[in-house]
Amino acid sequence: MTTENSKEQQYGDLFTADRDASRWDDLYRDTSTLFNFNMSVRRDRVCDVVFQRYTPEHAILDLGCGAGVVMEKLLQRGYKVQGVDRSNDMLDLSRKRLAGYPSDSYQLQQGTCESLPFADQQFDVILCIGVFGYIDDVVGALLEIRRVLRPGGLLVMSVRNPYNAAVSDPVTGVRALVRKILERFRKPERQAVPQPAPSPGEGETSSRPPQFKIDILQRPQPLLKGVARCGYKLDFFTGFGFGPLSIAGKRLLPHSWNIKLSNFLDTTLDRLGLQKLSRAVGDVSIYGFIKTGE
Repeated sequence: MTTENSKEQQYGDLFTADRDASRWDDLYRDTSTLFNFNMSVRRDRVCDVVFQRYTPEHAILDLGCGAGVVMEKLLQRGYKVQGVDRSNDMLDLSRKRLAGYPSDSYQLQQGTCESLPFADQQFDVILCIGVFGYIDDVVGALLEIRRVLRPGGLLVMSVRNPYNAAVSDPVTGVRALVRKILERFRKPERQAVPQPAPSPGEGETSSRPPQFKIDILQRPQPLLKGVARCGYKLDFFTGFGFGPLSIAGKRLLPHSWNIKLSNFLDTTLDRLGLQKLSRAVGDVSIYGFIKTGE
């Protein structure tokens, strides 16, 4: 069931053929803008995690597989992958992209993060890239993912970091800071009423972790704390991508220059051992969480 202000209602049509489904396919084909370039780097870095830690014999799920860009890269290296997406239009794009690969090397199914069509402890690694910002029941999704992960299994997720925009565009950063300050001084009656966590459903108990949200632009600390409460421990956390340099939303440099500058900063911070700064303000955050217990 969806509520009037649910993320499914706000963003659901972004992944339909009537709106922007094809855009998510096209952005990986054209990396001339910094955003598109960062999305391609994100795909490559996530796949590198799989290549470095897992063999083609391991069970892999691409949850929120979209147009199949991650699945394709894994299939190219001989991995077998299952893909799930809420949108049938996105699954159609995946089918077109993956049509040239052996049919027994991948499987595509319609489904949601909160209700997966798989048995318990079926996967060694689950990739959930750019997905959690569109989910209302974050805790439900994390618990369901944990159910189908094997003991010690890895969940890889990615979100964007709001601090990059604040650093790359000083005017936008100051405006955001002023809004935060004003919100602190608003009268109590004007503050938003906190939404309670969903009531336990069948098979659930009152020990269910407290609900929290993950936004499309998400600060690291609330995410880290919320995921840890759902039965995971942090395995790795990386950040990358800086820019585009702007003033009040107006881009100052050509796309190609912004890409070069971003690459330079990524390389320099890594060489200087300043990965903490990359994690703090990089545009793209990639997290790896290990399933605990059991």
